[in-house]
Amino acid sequence: MAAEKNQPVHQYRLGKIVGSVWFNEDDNGRGTHTVQIARLYRPNDEGGWQRASSFRRDDLPLVAKVADHCHTWIHEIWQQERLYHVCGKCNAKWFSRTECTECPRCGSTEVSSTTAIPPWAGETAA
Repeated sequence: MAAEKNQPVHQYRLGKIVGSVWFNEDDNGRGTHTVQIARLYRPNDEGGWQRASSFRRDDLPLVAKVADHCHTWIHEIWQQERLYHVCGKCNAKWFSRTECTECPRCGSTEVSSTTAIPPWAGETAA
């Protein structure tokens, strides 16, 4: 069986400008999103599409819109995957992308977690 080629987790295209969002995970299950933006072109109007990493003057407004879309998409995904935590001992509040079993402030294991956005989510995390 052939190995699967890595695919972007999201793509967005405006005209000949395309943004590809990738997720790179480390050994601990944590990771980060990265974005590649390219200009599509066909050399001599023949053959398949090629990608260039340089842009013409008139491409730049589309590059900005594609970058903004990719940023918004990543932010929305990050919000959806966020876990909110509260310490039952010292009432510390924080968020993370991974499950926490110990309070970073007092070390207590009386930690409750939820994916629902609590009212304090706009506050500064402990």
